[in-house]
Amino acid sequence: MFWSFENMKEYTEDIRFKIKVAKSCCDAFSSIFMYPIHVLDFYNDEFLYISDTREFVGGYTPEDIRGKGWKFFLETCVGSEQELIRKAIKFLDDFYSKLPVEKKKDYSVSFNYTIKLKNANMGMVMNHQLVPLYIDSQNRAAVFLGAFFPGSNAQKRVMVLRNMKEGKRWAYNPKADCLENFSEVQLTLAEKRMLLCVCSGMTTNMMVSVLNKSADTINGYRKSVIAKLGVQNMQETIAMAMIHKLL
Repeated sequence: MFWSFENMKEYTEDIRFKIKVAKSCCDAFSSIFMYPIHVLDFYNDEFLYISDTREFVGGYTPEDIRGKGWKFFLETCVGSEQELIRKAIKFLDDFYSKLPVEKKKDYSVSFNYTIKLKNANMGMVMNHQLVPLYIDSQNRAAVFLGAFFPGSNAQKRVMVLRNMKEGKRWAYNPKADCLENFSEVQLTLAEKRMLLCVCSGMTTNMMVSVLNKSADTINGYRKSVIAKLGVQNMQETIAMAMIHKLL
């Protein structure tokens, strides 16, 4: 729902039409995407759209976050990470403001942090990905499309910027308040095929038949991928593969 645009009488017919088309696109995308999505107005600090789901993330419903914008992410972030997120958001705003207009949509941003679950005395690592959706009349990246994914304890970096066209990444260093080169993890074709099989729920015996490889070779692929990603098990491997678009 576009909470900010519920009363569209003040807008021209052309703008009302574009808003309805945007909402229809978001509705269609959220109906086939397994994780909740949202549209965030960066400067007015409010959600323009939230998936029509029973839960948004961490047990919080769309009603829980109504009208909060970035405040929601800061409120649900564990206390020890709140200041890091604030610094990262400020840095992000400054970063996008300095980019040429034609380059702004080339970059996406990924936040990896721990949120407090709504009805449980525990936290959960989540990965929040955002991409610019609208550049305003002041040439600012004003509106972002966002989605949450399962996070990974192995990724300690709070924020990572990715240039989607060039295939490059940079990690935010909060102490130095700057970006540092963050090289992409490279998986071999055989490792990717094995990981796709794992995501499909295949057992090792099933993969032996599908991949035409021995069980020892397949287990070797598992160990190699786990080592490359710096994770502990295949569950975290899948999460990292989703976060970093490795498949």
